[in-house]
Amino acid sequence: MKSSRFFAGGGSDLPWERNTMKILMRFVLTILLALMEASVGAAGIEFLAFEPKALPAGIQTQGKIVAGARWRDRLGENLLVAAQTGGLPSRGPGCGADADPCQDAEVYAAHYLVRPGGVELLWKLTDFERNCPFDLYAGFLPDSLTITDLDGDGLAESTLLYKLSCRSDVSPARLKLILHEGKTKYAIRGTTRTYGVGGEKTVDPALYQIAPFQRFARERWNRFVHETEFQQF
Repeated sequence: MKSSRFFAGGGSDLPWERNTMKILMRFVLTILLALMEASVGAAGIEFLAFEPKALPAGIQTQGKIVAGARWRDRLGENLLVAAQTGGLPSRGPGCGADADPCQDAEVYAAHYLVRPGGVELLWKLTDFERNCPFDLYAGFLPDSLTITDLDGDGLAESTLLYKLSCRSDVSPARLKLILHEGKTKYAIRGTTRTYGVGGEKTVDPALYQIAPFQRFARERWNRFVHETEFQQF
């Protein structure tokens, strides 16, 4: 008597069933990896809801808020806000009047500690592209903001990436990764990689001193360095 090839938790030899199981397993694996990435190194951090329209008094933003995070660590309650202006009329030399019109664009990020009597600025980031007569962009990369505790010391790290470009072709954009732990800043600076061109980077020497930070920063850089969309304002 032949035994059945089907049993609880088993499979079959039918091709369509094998393919279905492979697709399902890949889907589950993708979800698990995403969850692991979102929570990596952050076991000691308490995440709180971030509400862009309900920021504490004392926080001033420039442009449109495009990313943010709120959490508690050993510093207390933290709030990080990232914003960008879009294109702004430029008044720089060689722009306007008898010359071609130009635009500026700026990005801002700030980390605040929320105290009973108000907020305390921990650090602020400002960067920009100026006097651009071509296709202009200055913005944070979607889904690039992460909050972690990679060294497990109860003090969170924040990491974000943004790019700056003024170009009339498909040349690489400037790309920057900024990682903060408290007031201490680490960075990787370089260019996006597109059509096999670009992708250069300069790593802050201080990153080499902290292996978890270096490894995480390089992984994030490699994830976002390839540019497939050429945003412009």
